[in-house]
Amino acid sequence: MLILRRCSTLAVIGAALLFVNVQSCHSPRVAPIVPLLPPLARLKSPAIRVGLGTDFRSTEINLRQKVQIYTGRNGSIFLGEATRKVVVELTAESLMKGLDSRHSVQIGSFVTAKDAEAIAQQVRTESSFKAFVTKGNQVRVGPFTSKPEAKAALDYLVSNGYPDGFIQEEASKESATRTFKLAFDDKYFDRVREGTVFLVPETNEPAIELAAKSYRGVFEVHLNTGNRLTIIDILNLEDYLRGVVPNELSPSSFPQIEALKAQAIAARTYALKNLGQFDGYDICATPACQVYEGASSETAMSDRAVEETAGEVAVYNGELINALYTSTCGGSTEAADKIFEGRGEPYLVPVACYPEQMKEYELRSEVPAAEDPKAFALALLRTLGVVDLTPADLAENAREDELAACVSQSIAACHRKSTDVEPHGISTIGPLATYIINRFGWKEKVDRLFIERDTSQMLGMIANVVMPDEKDRRSVAYLLSEKLLDVADIPVDGTKPLTRRQVVGLLYNVILSADDPRHTASFLKATGGLVTLEEGINEKSYHLAKNVTFFMQQGPAAIQEQRLIFIGGERVQFVPDSAGDISVLAVEQPQGLANDRSSRYYRWENRISRADLSARVARNYSVGELLDLQVISTGESNRVTELMVMGSTQNVTIRGIKIRWALGLRDSLFVIDRIYDSNGNIAAFHFSGKGWGHGVGLCQVGAYGLAMRGMNDQDILKTYYKGVEIVRRYWPRYTEGQYRK
Repeated sequence: MLILRRCSTLAVIGAALLFVNVQSCHSPRVAPIVPLLPPLARLKSPAIRVGLGTDFRSTEINLRQKVQIYTGRNGSIFLGEATRKVVVELTAESLMKGLDSRHSVQIGSFVTAKDAEAIAQQVRTESSFKAFVTKGNQVRVGPFTSKPEAKAALDYLVSNGYPDGFIQEEASKESATRTFKLAFDDKYFDRVREGTVFLVPETNEPAIELAAKSYRGVFEVHLNTGNRLTIIDILNLEDYLRGVVPNELSPSSFPQIEALKAQAIAARTYALKNLGQFDGYDICATPACQVYEGASSETAMSDRAVEETAGEVAVYNGELINALYTSTCGGSTEAADKIFEGRGEPYLVPVACYPEQMKEYELRSEVPAAEDPKAFALALLRTLGVVDLTPADLAENAREDELAACVSQSIAACHRKSTDVEPHGISTIGPLATYIINRFGWKEKVDRLFIERDTSQMLGMIANVVMPDEKDRRSVAYLLSEKLLDVADIPVDGTKPLTRRQVVGLLYNVILSADDPRHTASFLKATGGLVTLEEGINEKSYHLAKNVTFFMQQGPAAIQEQRLIFIGGERVQFVPDSAGDISVLAVEQPQGLANDRSSRYYRWENRISRADLSARVARNYSVGELLDLQVISTGESNRVTELMVMGSTQNVTIRGIKIRWALGLRDSLFVIDRIYDSNGNIAAFHFSGKGWGHGVGLCQVGAYGLAMRGMNDQDILKTYYKGVEIVRRYWPRYTEGQYRK
């Protein structure tokens, strides 16, 4: 369930969610109470076993502190203490010998090896599984250490556009040699037979590193039935969540504590509901379950969200819910049975992602609105003390003395040291460009990094430009190349004086490149003469300056306004004056009123050629050449729930979650436009859509929007999961739930 990671990255989100949906639709389970093995006795209960990988041939584990090493299936044999690293490696016999039995998932058989390899590569790209091609051009995923693991993979693949998969079991001709090698500090064991190794830190601080990530808890390494090494992190459930929550809802991108608390409860509920899904451990660490990246990803805000909701889960009629969540729902979630074909739940119903009660905040400015494209630049320069002009002054020519003063003020505003240069003839573009470069100390940069050929190329954009001095020509070309000078602000006759309008544009660009004074934030509220904004993870209140200037940001253009209306969550840019009051405030034009409108994927467009889409559909559906697409039915959220794929050999109807995977789209909330060639045939499909993910359950960016409007974690969850209660339970043995007051 990888949602909005830091970087983020976000490409396998849908696949992760789908697997979760399939798995967690099973009836609730409670893991049996098993006494902790001796090496685990120091762990704080409740504990969870997280599989970090099942296909290791060797691994090097680095240590941050001293750990004790135990072996034996019950961890009863003490081998010694390690302080630097632990190396575990399969013996040559283990690598060469086969399995007693193999389980893999076959997802298709193809005519050519090239086609088979293309599908195998697609599976590797879209999932965390290993896909391989057999001699008969069959594509298989695995092998897996047990049939339950193969079944989990099959469910995932079927739900993600590979409907013909089945489990393949083969008997091995040879018995596996059950040994591996172990080395740490000055100790070496060449045969750890039938064994399991435990790495037990002295404290609960992150002590173990694997693949540059640090982890809390006890590491277990054992030989699995696939004759490979399985690595498991065994740790307290709440510590596990500290490594999950920031990877599912990034605190740096969505810094609202109540939204993160809602995410923590959803993640805890999912983990408890899905205990024991795998052979030997409870839950995986990949997008196929919930993304867990250990202590390396912990943050103060997500830690706080886990701590403040410790033990809390969502239940419906006393049972753990299937806590599905999606990144961006595009204004409405959908019923689970419409997306997952019959896997409905009474609490997973369509929910409009809009505030039930909307409070508006109105801000007014005393500065009249000016319909001038330079208005924002002028307001910023005025705030910084660079100019003292009005829009009416911009048509006049700039004087040399005021230009010299403006450049000096610009240097001060950028916190740069000035180089003394006499201002000669700087009322024209060439000398002014050279003057700015010299005053800002950029001369060496121009001399060493900007060659003559660059000058000719840049000035070639201006037809018949007149600029007699070669040094000035080079200066102008350099400013053009750095996008500090707009072509529109360069007079064709470079000997003519510049207007103030042209100078304002140049100084504005120079300041933004040297030390951008604009702050970005999200609007929260306006009360008592103060505007409260969210900057990163902090909230801060500002007074509005008496002469504050307002703007509506529409793409690259900023339109000046005298009145702005906010409802909370809007993205803004602002510039404070010397007193710390907001002097310039620009708000991005909102995409609507939905709680998740701040997501970059609230709206999206995707154009795909018919040939490319035909090739993608053919990977899973035999329709011949793709001719057209026809929407048959939609759900309450307007998501496409049935789609007919019309082909040259047959038509196929695709339903639910398989639609977005067959088409390769972010969400199934879309409409289709067709682009035709000169012969009247469909050349491409243009999809206009909203949302990211399957669209069922908790909308994560919507939760952020609700939190910004003052809603707490419980009410957020009850908004998206209808009829649920939030209770505190103890695991693995459940006690009577206590409702949080």
